[in-house]
Amino acid sequence: MKYLNKAQQILAEHGVGTLLIKTRNKIYCTVKDWLLAIAVVKSITRFTNKYSEKIYITLKRDGVAGVVIKAKNKIYRFLAQRLPFLPDERYLSLSPLQRPQPITIKTSPNPQVSLLIYAHNNAKYAYNCLKSINQQIGDRWAIEVILIDDASTDYTKDFLKKVSGINVVRNKTKLGHINAYNQIAKLAKGDFLCFLDQDYQLTETWLESLLLVINKEHQSSDYKSDQYSNQSVDQNVTNIARNNHKSLSKLGHVGAVGSRLIYESNTCELAGGIVWQEGYLWRYGHRDYAEEPEYCYLRQVDFVAIPGMLIRRDDFNQVGGFSDRYSHELYAAADFGFKLRSQGWQVVYQPEAKLICRHEPELKINFAHANIINSNNSKDGYDRIATQVSSIASSDVLTKDLNRIISNDLNLVSDAALNQIILDHANQIINYNGNSGHDSNDLDADLIIDANARNNPEIQLDQSTGYGQTNLNIAKDTQQLISKSKGELVNDSIDLVNSKARLDSTSDSTSDSKLDLTIDLTKEAAINPNHNGLNNGKAMLHLKNTNAINPQSRHKDKDIAKHQIRSLNSDRLELLKTWRSALPQHYSYQPSNFELAPRRVLPKPTVLIIDTLVPAYDKDSGSYRLFNIIKILQSFDYHIIFLPDYGHDQDPYTGELESMGIEVLYFTYKQNDWQQRLERRLPAIDLAWVCRPELCEKYMPILRQQPQIKVIYDTIDLHFVRMKRQWELGGSSDRHLEAEWQKMQTQEVEFARRADLTLVVTEVEKELLDNFEAKQVRVVPNVHEIYPDRGKGFADRQGLLFIGGYYHEPNVDAVIWLCAEIMPLVWRSQPDLHLTLLGSNPSPAVKALASDRVSVPGYIKDVEPYFTSQRLFIAPLRYGAGMKGKIGHSLSYGLPTITTSIGAEGIGLVSGENAIVVDEPEQFATEILNLYNNEGLWQKISQNSFKAMYKYTPEAVRETINQAIAPLLVNSNPNPEPNSKPGSELNS
Repeated sequence: MKYLNKAQQILAEHGVGTLLIKTRNKIYCTVKDWLLAIAVVKSITRFTNKYSEKIYITLKRDGVAGVVIKAKNKIYRFLAQRLPFLPDERYLSLSPLQRPQPITIKTSPNPQVSLLIYAHNNAKYAYNCLKSINQQIGDRWAIEVILIDDASTDYTKDFLKKVSGINVVRNKTKLGHINAYNQIAKLAKGDFLCFLDQDYQLTETWLESLLLVINKEHQSSDYKSDQYSNQSVDQNVTNIARNNHKSLSKLGHVGAVGSRLIYESNTCELAGGIVWQEGYLWRYGHRDYAEEPEYCYLRQVDFVAIPGMLIRRDDFNQVGGFSDRYSHELYAAADFGFKLRSQGWQVVYQPEAKLICRHEPELKINFAHANIINSNNSKDGYDRIATQVSSIASSDVLTKDLNRIISNDLNLVSDAALNQIILDHANQIINYNGNSGHDSNDLDADLIIDANARNNPEIQLDQSTGYGQTNLNIAKDTQQLISKSKGELVNDSIDLVNSKARLDSTSDSTSDSKLDLTIDLTKEAAINPNHNGLNNGKAMLHLKNTNAINPQSRHKDKDIAKHQIRSLNSDRLELLKTWRSALPQHYSYQPSNFELAPRRVLPKPTVLIIDTLVPAYDKDSGSYRLFNIIKILQSFDYHIIFLPDYGHDQDPYTGELESMGIEVLYFTYKQNDWQQRLERRLPAIDLAWVCRPELCEKYMPILRQQPQIKVIYDTIDLHFVRMKRQWELGGSSDRHLEAEWQKMQTQEVEFARRADLTLVVTEVEKELLDNFEAKQVRVVPNVHEIYPDRGKGFADRQGLLFIGGYYHEPNVDAVIWLCAEIMPLVWRSQPDLHLTLLGSNPSPAVKALASDRVSVPGYIKDVEPYFTSQRLFIAPLRYGAGMKGKIGHSLSYGLPTITTSIGAEGIGLVSGENAIVVDEPEQFATEILNLYNNEGLWQKISQNSFKAMYKYTPEAVRETINQAIAPLLVNSNPNPEPNSKPGSELNS
């Protein structure tokens, strides 16, 4: 009526035309508002679907405080990437380098470790390196320091006169790193040699972490000096030793252990090295974010960098030290790795041993201020300039072209011919795919200033000129490159690692241009999958200060370029010649091997384990079981990759797995796409162990992309059984819960039929799935160590104990029922009997049970004192499924247990022999009072408890797991072996 009256008024006053226009506009605005509302609802729904489960899990596991902390970090990261004035939390917080001052290094006349430091010019770096030794090692370890001054020409000589406590060796003629290290190694007295460069600073527990790996058969404390007194570091070392002990025992003789080398920008310099079959070297992790999961777990590698390498002095001498046949340090390191492995020794990368490089050849640029291609949209501009070389790696044509140049006199190759080679390959570039996880303003490893020569002054950017004047257009539709001189195309920006030329181009015609964009067509850029997570790698963009180039020096540049390329190629050919019998065992240089090559020397096969969270083994039974299964799989010499569906790093549990040599695929700011990170690793996976039905639903389609991967569905417990029992406990009247358990039953049975193997924890659940004609079902129960003779006697114990994670509803129901209906009956006869409710994340309902008679301490890291001092363990579970870890844990300590038939399910308990099993409140209370006060019965059940747990020890379950999964791996070998045909150079 409202709109009808208004329409009549408009019609009378303005006519039909105006009415139609206003009606059209009104309809348009209404539809627009509805569409906007729908879009908002969809956005909210997507946000809710994405984060609601994560918030729920965090709330259950870490409480409100955990949710607040994660939300704060998420918001800060979002803002830091967009607001230049906010410090980026990814960057290391380091104090500025201090000017050299007199310093005394704390050393020992009887050293266990000899620190061998290379120095050449720039005393500031040498001083800060020595200072970090004092700070991070001090007098806690028996060390000596030998520093070699390799013919420095600045004030380094004068500074070293002010340093006491170290041995200084001075060379009149520069020998270079390789010969210098060999020279001072002969002077060392320590049992271990550790090589350093003056550019690096130590971090806490750096030396401890290295010694722990290389000296795994001894306690790390054997190498502490008598003056060691720092309790906090001592505890840290103890924790490291505890976490690594069993994993390290699987290693053979460790020839050398290397450090994780990190720049101040928290990007990797080197995280272990890879040797390709053709003799090229891959600095694994170079320029990528240092906290990516692939760089953070203990593993064997082809070689490690010489700075940060620890080796036994006797081993170093036995293999003859570093070879002086190589011009470049990294090729000498690769050759040294071959030497060690030829002795049957292992080369191990220890990510916990971090060295910070304080002389980083990189300058960050905020793309928001760089109008490189006159685009109003910075994301669009970034997408257009950040390009990917897609075909070079597979064809290796560029390598052959460069080798053709190298094999001839560079002077005989015309500028036009050299430019045409570059143009042929540059035209193959395609635009960068923005789905890599990079933010548009984040150019950590993509847009940099190459300052390879460490003494180059820092290049200043002139923001006033912008970048629109550059004469190199790298848009996809442009296929022109300006003419360049050969000397500049292969100049001093050649990387000293991958035996490849970095094709920096400089304009002959625009000397007034401030900056010149060039495309890096290096081997590393072409093959490195770490750049943005792209399988085919990505060309990096480099900025060179063209004003710094003197046209008069081009002939000199050409001579330097020829020498560098030839020396690199000479090193590669020397490596091929020396190790021609070993290189066929390495992977060839092609994209399909990007995930296989870093894992070449790791144990086989590779098992992927997927669960909701990293197993918090001290918080819940399921995590404890899975953690023990992981250790059992490692005992088979399997390599483990763990994928937590939750996605986020969960210290300390993530770090503990990584210290065991397990790669944990948590999210980082660069890798936050679960599907992409999983698909990248599919070629390396032999077996997938997927926990829980909801994760089978999510991940099984991805895993089946690789048909040879065998999939295990680990039910943990049959969810539908637990849900059905909960529904029955409520009187079978809840229609919603009835529909839920029926849906879950359908889902679990379906995955049991689709998986190659289904695991349950009890024979009861196996029988259920067998009745549903599941494909293959095996029982893998909980795992429990047995702890005899740890507890107090009957007379010295008192109190009742319960333990459980209170995010699990059956545990909440159990303690409420216990306090409401059972304990009042007990307290009538024995009012001073105290009850302790242990467990993580107690809900408000559980906390409300606390009183003078009931303690609710919440999560306790070490619960053993409770199990060895309490008199009875009480577990009145009314519903649930599977084998109850809390029951097994109490039995493993010989703590007499009273539980229900649900609690005793699957363990094989006999009431009155190894436990008491009752279901009614009155009976429960009576049995508590009887067992609590009957020492004879208590002793009988305590001793029989140990006997009941023998079949659940790691040794017993290990054989069960082996019988279950061994048949799956008989014909499973998706990982292709390295090509048996070596590179052509091997036969030359």
